[in-house]
Amino acid sequence: MKKYILLVIFIVPLFSLAQTYTIDQGGNIATCSATLYDSGSGSGNYGNNENEVITFCSDNSTCVQVTFNSFNLDSNDFLYIYNGPNTASQLLAVLTGSSLPPSYSSFFGCLTFQFVSNDTITSSGFSASITCGTCTFSGGGNGTLTPAYDNEACGLNFTQVSQKVTTRYATPAGTGLPTTLNVSGLPAPNTCWAIEKALLYWTESSNSNGNVSVTLTNPSSQTYNYNVSPVGVGPDKCWNTTYTTNYRIDVTAAIAGNGNYTLNISSGAWNVDGVTLFIVYRDFTAPYTGRLMINDGLIVANGSGTDPVYVAINNVNACANSTSATAFMMIGDMQDNINSGSHGATLNGSTFTFPNNFWNYD
Repeated sequence: MKKYILLVIFIVPLFSLAQTYTIDQGGNIATCSATLYDSGSGSGNYGNNENEVITFCSDNSTCVQVTFNSFNLDSNDFLYIYNGPNTASQLLAVLTGSSLPPSYSSFFGCLTFQFVSNDTITSSGFSASITCGTCTFSGGGNGTLTPAYDNEACGLNFTQVSQKVTTRYATPAGTGLPTTLNVSGLPAPNTCWAIEKALLYWTESSNSNGNVSVTLTNPSSQTYNYNVSPVGVGPDKCWNTTYTTNYRIDVTAAIAGNGNYTLNISSGAWNVDGVTLFIVYRDFTAPYTGRLMINDGLIVANGSGTDPVYVAINNVNACANSTSATAFMMIGDMQDNINSGSHGATLNGSTFTFPNNFWNYD
């Protein structure tokens, strides 16, 4: 007698389904796959007199992105998008009408959405896909400074190390390149803290305003290579060159705690004024909430009617009354034979005097 074996194979496809949220659900949601609707859930209009807030944060150390699938708001109703974990964060966009908006990305992890409607006409609302991707920067500007980083978190703090590099101004000359940056302000190893962001800044006088190559070797002897575009370009500042150029790199991946970091820049030591390595971190044992805002770009003042320089930084909000505050500026080409070797800086109404160190972190 023959035996037959009947083999039945079930193939079950597995899909990662995006979760669906409506903005009136509110809260803080950690996900990299979601669909966000207005309160009408995609099947009806949103309501009158709404003021709803919802926040999406990455669940895998990348940055949240939003892409709109549909958009239709009455012209008196608005969707606000904030670059951060709440409505005190930097405002990225104010949206209304029926044109499909562009995509937006957070700079460091979270996007917050606030929808406000009035008491008259409603419309079909919006649908948007929430995903995650590489963290991107805004900021930069020629003749101006614009928001590049804005974050608020428990235990948020920063440290920095700055170094004069140039060899074209010799009173005294800078270190030349490569140069060593000694980081010493991070918390001790084996304590509860984490790096949030690390940015490397420098300014050049040169005949080129294009990309430059950079290598950074950390205390663990790991070397990172970068190809960097300018974040600001301006005119010569009296060195008979064509351009003054400001650069910024995200070097977060290279940070390995305190110690010596060796930096080399292809432009050469004559061109580079100086460098600042700016490291943002979170101390999870700290009892405070910190907020950090960085505006960058390039403003050139050459002493021919462009001094002083005024810069306004807006939307500086805190979650409560501040107990400590720090303001800072990075300034290149501050020569010690100008203005008796010092300069003044007025920050939020308070004036300070600093020595001209050619590369200044004030």
